[in-house]
Amino acid sequence: MPNWNSTAVIVTGPSKDISDLYNIMCSLEEADKPTIENGFGNRWYGCLVEALGAKWDKVRCRGSWYDVEKYDENTLKWWDETAWGPLTEVFDVIEKHYPDVEIYWQCEEPGMSIYASNDINHKFFNTQFIFYYDEFEQSEYFDSEDELLDFVNDYLKDKSDIKVDKPIKTLEELDKFMEDSDDFCYYKYKYY
Repeated sequence: MPNWNSTAVIVTGPSKDISDLYNIMCSLEEADKPTIENGFGNRWYGCLVEALGAKWDKVRCRGSWYDVEKYDENTLKWWDETAWGPLTEVFDVIEKHYPDVEIYWQCEEPGMSIYASNDINHKFFNTQFIFYYDEFEQSEYFDSEDELLDFVNDYLKDKSDIKVDKPIKTLEELDKFMEDSDDFCYYKYKYY
């Protein structure tokens, strides 16, 4: 049984390519039945791979997309749910079919602590850290180390049962604080 990964996907390019890809994805979604028998339904990436002229059994495509939307005439976005990580082979098929498009993605697979993005210049995805706390019941996303530390310091001010001598100013201090505390447990992950 796989760990399920969630990926936000943004495709940019010429309006004719974006419209064509959008129309293909919508027609697959709206079909009476999947174009290829599968366990994921009409939105299975294998159906999209085949519609773009590649063979689904030659591409890792275990997953499906959701909420495909034209953001503007040159930008398409959607979410997906896939097994274990982002389906970059599917993205390669899209980019081969439409050589002038670029695909940006950011994924989360908490079971294996995978938090990744190919958007290294933060054109679309700014999140740098995810912070889990309260026994993994709560999570927050941050675009910078400063935002994360501000949140932690504010959070700790409201916790009378956790002793804090001074504000935490670095990630190293935060790690040290957690190591020394029996009352505060958190997990921070940096997107790579």
